[in-house]
Amino acid sequence: MATWVSKVYLRWYKAFNTATTDSADNAVRPWNQWKGQEFPFVEVPISSRICTVVGGNETGKSQLLGAIEKVRNGETSDGHPYSVRDICRYSGLLNVAEDIWPEIGLEFSFDTALELQAAAAGLGFQNPSTKDMKIRVFICGSEDPYASVYDSEGNELAKIAKKQDWETKKQFLPDVVFVRSDLALKNQVHISQLMSRYEDSTSDAFEPLGLQSLARNMIGFDVKAAIEEEKENESSPNKDLPTPVCEKLTKLQQQIKSTAFDPDARLEYILFSKILGVKRPILERIRDLKSDHHGYIEQLGTVYQSSLMARRMAAS
Repeated sequence: MATWVSKVYLRWYKAFNTATTDSADNAVRPWNQWKGQEFPFVEVPISSRICTVVGGNETGKSQLLGAIEKVRNGETSDGHPYSVRDICRYSGLLNVAEDIWPEIGLEFSFDTALELQAAAAGLGFQNPSTKDMKIRVFICGSEDPYASVYDSEGNELAKIAKKQDWETKKQFLPDVVFVRSDLALKNQVHISQLMSRYEDSTSDAFEPLGLQSLARNMIGFDVKAAIEEEKENESSPNKDLPTPVCEKLTKLQQQIKSTAFDPDARLEYILFSKILGVKRPILERIRDLKSDHHGYIEQLGTVYQSSLMARRMAAS
């Protein structure tokens, strides 16, 4: 399934006032009307593949991303809700004695009619236009309805009167996931780290080089000889497991813990589960393979590579 945000609409929202140029197409845009006058939304198209937002400081990059979150989630990932305080200070409407809110919206594009119809049904309407497989959702805090839904041809399909109603219905739209910018993908990730994310458990993955050092220390430690030597020492209070042996084993245990991977594999989990669609049973199968099954593992890698290539070709 491939459903994505294909356009962002902003009007009187923070640094985005209204569009100052005519649209390139002649499509009907009834949502641009406000109290009988034309106030065109600023329209920002979003690629279905990778879209990079480039701009100088204070030009609205973060505000654009925040608007996407606020339509879908009601607030940004750092806890700033959709509010009348988001009003654009350049709008020229601040002196109007009315409760004017900024207005934001999203255009969702669908790959199949089935996906489109499922989202439409969840939002409360039937038989959406499949002309270009899109629906558009706009929210406005001061209006009744709180949210309006339009199809590809500009027909208003649904009015969602209250914010609490929108909170329920928006669950039928694709989720919006944001990843922290101060995290980076690792150049490699242990299968147990991914499994701990899938299972919401503690990782038992260990760093290979650290384990090699541990193995050398274990091999170099003659436990039997150390115990025999300590038993010959009459001053030793513990004849079962002498203190030096306990201390050495404790140090080795601490060394084992120090070789454990950082269990935080959030970005990798999103990549594998949300983007690549790798299911947990697949990872379990890979995890349980023996070390002499490298040929099978390489074959799995080839299959995944071919699958990704086919997706790229289909998207282009």
